[in-house]
Amino acid sequence: MKKLTLLSFLIAVLLTGCSKEDNTVNPTGDSGITSAKINHYGYDWSKKAGSQNNTDPTFAADGETIAWTPDNSGTNVYGKSLWYRATTEKVYKMTATKLEDVKSIDTTKFGTTNFAANPLRAGDIWATKALDGYAIFLVTKAPIDSAEVAANPNWEIEVMFKYSATTNF
Repeated sequence: MKKLTLLSFLIAVLLTGCSKEDNTVNPTGDSGITSAKINHYGYDWSKKAGSQNNTDPTFAADGETIAWTPDNSGTNVYGKSLWYRATTEKVYKMTATKLEDVKSIDTTKFGTTNFAANPLRAGDIWATKALDGYAIFLVTKAPIDSAEVAANPNWEIEVMFKYSATTNF
């Protein structure tokens, strides 16, 4: 009986410790900054979740990565870099250098970024209008040339971000 109890306990520990891997979100503390991997399948900033393999019927992606400019401003750019395309079409590159320093975003700047000249690059901070709020994100890892884009079939980038229902963070 002791062996059966011990075996049951070990199985319970293994089952609770071996949940489905979630590599799309890794909260970094109470600062409101979260790390995530975003790809062409889309991402919901408020739910902190990607749409790939997502079974939530209420899920709606706020944006995705693409291998062409979101406003079609670039010529001959397909597959050479990655860009973020917001579902709301509202996104701009910020001039801030630290994510934690951004306290609000200026919505009048949506649509002012020259996308052809500004693919996603590590160190860049972007602001976007989500379907249910706003997000700012710092790109921490992104392909930098056509070889890296081709080797990354889901067009994945890594970011640190803050989400807010308002323009204030």
